[in-house]
Amino acid sequence: MAVPAVGRLEFTPSYRDLRLTAITARRVMDAYAGGEFPIAVRRGMLSGGSEKIWKRFARYDRFLHFKVRDFDSSINPWMVRVAINMLREQIFEGTEKTYDAYFDFVYEGLVNTKIFRDDGLFLRKHVGTAYGHPWNTLVQSTILLFLGYASVRLLHPEMPMSEFAECVWVEALEGDMLMGLKGRLAHCTVEEVAEVARRAFAVEWLSEESFSTNAFTDLVCGELRGVKFLDWRWYDGDDEEEIVLPYQHARDKFVQLLFPDDGVPCDKTKTYLRVLAHYLGAAGNRAMELWLQELMDWIGFDGDCPNWPLKMRPLLEPYFGLLSTVPAPLRMTFAQWRDLVTMEKKEYQAVWPNHFWHAMR
Repeated sequence: MAVPAVGRLEFTPSYRDLRLTAITARRVMDAYAGGEFPIAVRRGMLSGGSEKIWKRFARYDRFLHFKVRDFDSSINPWMVRVAINMLREQIFEGTEKTYDAYFDFVYEGLVNTKIFRDDGLFLRKHVGTAYGHPWNTLVQSTILLFLGYASVRLLHPEMPMSEFAECVWVEALEGDMLMGLKGRLAHCTVEEVAEVARRAFAVEWLSEESFSTNAFTDLVCGELRGVKFLDWRWYDGDDEEEIVLPYQHARDKFVQLLFPDDGVPCDKTKTYLRVLAHYLGAAGNRAMELWLQELMDWIGFDGDCPNWPLKMRPLLEPYFGLLSTVPAPLRMTFAQWRDLVTMEKKEYQAVWPNHFWHAMR
């Protein structure tokens, strides 16, 4: 029996709607880029970003990871309204009646999506949120956060609020959520929290990637005993300096290298730059790092490329977050990569002055 084709409908707003909604969404995302906020937007892993995530969770004893598949399709309209109201409070004068019409416009674009097919068929949906809307990431993440806190709270309604706030920390990005628990909450399991979420809010959180662990880091790279968040894992990189290094699964990097997102065959220069860009995320896995070094030797690129091509810059965003300057596309050693992860930009520039930085925007 043939397996039915499965697709994903991506919302593409009109240019007018995109400009009207993106201008505020971008400002809120910029404000939330700091590590003190639980919405994990634009979190770079380099220049100390990885260590900051580790330090925020290091004081907790148990960690629950939820990877909620197609979370945006199971969101109810009332959740969207609550999330928008919460986000309005983060904007100067955002709760003023003057802006009610604007945020109603944001809500309608997320929930009451109009779909015009090229064959003339008109569709309209009133469930979930519109994937591709500028506010979708913020709204999804906010909903996942308050549902996460509420689900744990419902397991222990008797706890004083001050104690509860001390014993739990949650960070989320769209359908990816990591909880840090301690004290009376340290015994909670993913099954218990997911069951509360299912009964109270009719959302399904259990998946093959949902798990709990008592360790944030792996003792060695690839052990898979620590947490996973934003597709990253961490391991103890150096016992003497007590540094923690991030790494990603080698399989994911193989797939990304073999199948470019744009599907366009690459010449030698583009192939080399793609390998170099993915090296930033893969070098934490030493076996993968050695393989990529040999791959760059095999490509044999000896040309001059002073800047990253415009279409390739999105590959760098998961690593540098909001940084407006990044290292030039120069080949690096593992020692340079390690320092790029653990050092602030100015410190890195002092240690590696020839690995010059330049503006991206």
